[in-house]
Amino acid sequence: MNYPGFDEKNRLIIVSNRIPYNITRINNEISYKKSVGGLVTALDPILKKTGGLWIGWSGLSGNSKFIEKKISLPGDNG
Repeated sequence: MNYPGFDEKNRLIIVSNRIPYNITRINNEISYKKSVGGLVTALDPILKKTGGLWIGWSGLSGNSKFIEKKISLPGDNG
């Protein structure tokens, strides 16, 4: 897809209160499921094209092992 104003030299950084995945933790095992909301649907293709970064809260709390950790998800550019 072609997005006006964006090319491979630009990098989109999104900062929001949540990340684009629903995360669950059971017995300290974490699983990820992509959210289907409008913001994710609209911005995810642009984010991937620009090699962007999405910064937000996972929705989990109480275990510092999972706090402030960069997580690469399927389809993530790293």
